[in-house]
Amino acid sequence: FPVTIDSNITAGGSYIFEKGFAGASISNFDTTYGVPNGEPDISIDANRKRLDMRAGVKETGGLIESATTRVGIVHYDHTEFEGAEAGTKFSQDSFDGRIDFNHRAFGPLTGAWGVQLQDSDLKAIGEEAFQPPTDTTTYSIFGLEEVLLSDVVTWQVGARYDWNKVTTSGFSNEALDDQTVRDNSFSQSTGLVWDFVPLS
Repeated sequence: FPVTIDSNITAGGSYIFEKGFAGASISNFDTTYGVPNGEPDISIDANRKRLDMRAGVKETGGLIESATTRVGIVHYDHTEFEGAEAGTKFSQDSFDGRIDFNHRAFGPLTGAWGVQLQDSDLKAIGEEAFQPPTDTTTYSIFGLEEVLLSDVVTWQVGARYDWNKVTTSGFSNEALDDQTVRDNSFSQSTGLVWDFVPLS
């Protein structure tokens, strides 16, 4: 099946200073491709626009020794075509923001903590749309602590907690009501790291 990439354009820049940096990039990707095992005249016209931003500081001299923040914003859509006739259109707008903190060492204890927000708005428009408009949001907090037990052994403990919410507006033509589902999740891990081979 044929694949045609019409354009893929990316531009970005950053500013680096003594104790940190800040930067951003934007990209636009367009492509048209056929469908595997489909009819010869079936094709997909897809577009993705993305904005990424990152910034960080280090050696602050405070309780927070360093910090990094990342933000990504994406718009994606594709339209299914049968010949020249447009069919179902899918679109998704998503946001992902995250901040990581590294605290200063307390004796043998070092570690990092962070927060994250993810949001995705998905829509399908057309007679063959099989999913109602859906918005998914996740708030997260996470951390990793390390204790140096000896020159070659480190004990690690990590944990993450997520607050999840999924909201759908239903299908009006099928009498499906709006629905919201909330679900929280927790995960944790621990382990030992043994540097049995010197790095030098």
